[in-house]
Amino acid sequence: MSNDDSKEKRLICELWAKKSAGKGLYLMAQKKDEQGRGVREQLLAVIGMS
Repeated sequence: MSNDDSKEKRLICELWAKKSAGKGLYLMAQKKDEQGRGVREQLLAVIGMS
């Protein structure tokens, strides 16, 4: 998540999700995110089921 390639991908995907008028979802899953959530919990948060 911290190398230049990952940062660029994250920025592009965040922009795509923002510009898609709510029709695009974005998740760059990690084993554990900053909030301590695993991949399943991260996915559920993105689709609005948490």
